[in-house]
Amino acid sequence: MTKQPYWRMSIDSFRVHQTQAKSFSDKIAQMDEAQIEKMAAGDGWTDDMHFVVGKSLVGGSVTGDIFEGIAPGAIPFARSEVSPEPGRPELSVELGGPWSFYSDFRRAHGLTNLSHPEPPEIALQAPGTVVIPLWIRNRTAKAQEITISATLPAGWTAQSGTGKFKVAAKQVAAGRIEVNFPALAENAKKTEPQEITVRAEANGQSIGEIKLRVELRKRALPQ
Repeated sequence: MTKQPYWRMSIDSFRVHQTQAKSFSDKIAQMDEAQIEKMAAGDGWTDDMHFVVGKSLVGGSVTGDIFEGIAPGAIPFARSEVSPEPGRPELSVELGGPWSFYSDFRRAHGLTNLSHPEPPEIALQAPGTVVIPLWIRNRTAKAQEITISATLPAGWTAQSGTGKFKVAAKQVAAGRIEVNFPALAENAKKTEPQEITVRAEANGQSIGEIKLRVELRKRALPQ
């Protein structure tokens, strides 16, 4: 037993990620314990941590101990019931990348009751770039011209990925919008979440709208 608080062990674990937080790790290495504790309290490391029950094969209750029901020995294998794939129109656009992956993951592993934010969220270090991956689906019998546009917060700019695109018949195309966002105001640690709206049109009609909420922070992991 280390007899350290969880927040202290969390910081030590985080410092191992040299490729993601080397400057932070180097800064911590120059601090004494009192300085580390003061920094941790100010940056939220000491805040309570909340857990949500997504699925359990050993039973337990929503408000019970986090290890409730766990006992020595193996438990029987239980295959999850896969939810049916959602229906889509012939022309559609949806958020891709990790958001699409975890949507499919929840469906495949019986986690459909697990709460997740709507619209989807991400926290990023400012200044920087947010990449918005898209799946553009054309299930019609002919090629379609799709127009992609983005509504952005003030001071944000779309670097690439908007405009007109051809998607062949019966094909799914991958899109990628890159949006640059500015630095935080001086002395600010984070901003209120900012919303990006991506719209797709074909033949003068909307085929989908995607919203993504972005919180800018003084320090965050890369996307």
